[in-house]
Amino acid sequence: HEQVLTRGFSDVYEKELRRKDGTIFPVELRTYLLRNEMGAPAGMWAFVRDITARKEAEAGRERLEAQLRHAHKMQAVGQLAAGVAHDFNSLLMVILGNAELILSRMKRGKPDNATSADATALRQIVQAVERGTAMVQRLMTIGRAHTWKPQIIDLNETVVALERMVRPLIGDQIEFKFTPGAGVKPIYADPGQLEEAIVNLILNARDAMPEGGRLTIETDSMTFNEEYAASQIEAHFGPHTLLMVNDTGAGMSEETLQRLFEPFYSTKPVDKGTGLGLSIVHGIVKQAGGHVEVKSAPGEGSTLRLYFPAIE
Repeated sequence: HEQVLTRGFSDVYEKELRRKDGTIFPVELRTYLLRNEMGAPAGMWAFVRDITARKEAEAGRERLEAQLRHAHKMQAVGQLAAGVAHDFNSLLMVILGNAELILSRMKRGKPDNATSADATALRQIVQAVERGTAMVQRLMTIGRAHTWKPQIIDLNETVVALERMVRPLIGDQIEFKFTPGAGVKPIYADPGQLEEAIVNLILNARDAMPEGGRLTIETDSMTFNEEYAASQIEAHFGPHTLLMVNDTGAGMSEETLQRLFEPFYSTKPVDKGTGLGLSIVHGIVKQAGGHVEVKSAPGEGSTLRLYFPAIE
């Protein structure tokens, strides 16, 4: 109003108005001063422009930019993880080779004054190296530098086979239900890696429900149109097969959701996991050409949807 009174018009500004049906919409307007015959202020009038479409386009662009930044971040982290894993693996092989050489000499009766305690220590070194090697393989999966051996896979059959294995790990306090989709199309992925991804999701869901709850897995078929594919950096146009894992656990904060797939990021205590589980899931799904969506809030459980390109 001060601008209008002093110079006769305002800068362009934005506000929200209410339609007759009660819905709120954004507008852009510039207000002008009306004067009477004596030149005194008598009222105001304004140019009003509905900017709903522009605001939606800006919001869509911001979403895409955020997705792109996250995709670049994950790509950089993956490349770093793969590089570290390669160098770390070389060191492990040197340690393992020397430890096994000394152990073999001791077994041939040439202990070089070594005691049984030395032998025990060497065996612990070998075991530690083997655990380190397993972690290297996980890191290389995150960076997609691991050998990939894909084949045509029926997701329903995969989940049914895994269900028998993981039920004892879930416990009696958690209700486990699998709902296979009818006519779900097969996907093209590495079967070992796919099983690892599903088991990781199940164990994470279990850990989110220490007091018990319900774990649900579903499969389904869907087709992404060009509009959806354009709105999601990692999504692709065409038919997909969905694997959904839902739990009724503690849920996740917005901060956790933003960092969910980062290697070594974990909300669990240090002795309760490596923080690699969901990073591995993300790497496996990406390697199969798919993408992951997560919905969660504190106290409302979590839903992870894994979308894989379907084979017609």
